[in-house]
Formats: sequence, structure tokens, C-alpha cells
Amino acid sequence: MTVTYAPPPLPMAVYDHLADLTLRFTSWSLTYRTDDTGAVTYTASHDAGVSLTAHDLDTLSFLLRVTDQRMLDLEPPPPRVRPYLLAWERRQAAEEQAELAELVREALTGRGAAA
Repeated sequence: MTVTYAPPPLPMAVYDHLADLTLRFTSWSLTYRTDDTGAVTYTASHDAGVSLTAHDLDTLSFLLRVTDQRMLDLEPPPPRVRPYLLAWERRQAAEEQAELAELVREALTGRGAAA
């Protein structure tokens, strides 16, 4: 039994087409794999977490073109899920810092040791 860890090389024309797609859609990572029967599956993964899969490069090319265009129309997510929590977190951090400073002061003066 032979175990292979890499898919077999693609025919040169198919590989050239894959390379062209890779150079055209630079924010996508394009890969391919084969199953036990030798059928090829192409996968494109975008930096934003979107993945596309197709069994031929023409379909993948179409999906990449349409998806890439539609992704330009999407609004980016806010930098923070709940921006209203920022003020509360700052107050909380300040209170915790003050409490910690008081505990350290008590430990250094010896007032908190005999409880």
C-alpha cells in the first residue's frame, strides 16, 4: 500500500489556468486536492474567512469573480462588537487599579496582615 501526501501534478494547461487565477485574485488562497478516484476539487479561501469549492476551474473562476465583487459591497464589521462597553471597562479597570493600590499599601504598612 502506498500513501501519498500531495496531490498529483495537474496537466500544464490546467496548472497555468490555476496560476492565472491565483495571480488575478490575490486576496484568495487557491488549492486543489484529489480523491481516491483522481477527481480534482479546487478550493479558494479568502482572508475574510469565506471559502469556495468547485470541481472545475471555470466554475471556480466564475465564483471568485462574483464573490470578490459582492464582497466589495459588504460593510466591514465594527471594530468592537459592543462599543458601549468601552467606557464601562475603563471605569472598571480604574476601580480595580485603585483597589489593588490600596491592598499593596496595606500590605506594605502591615495593616492588612492581621486579619
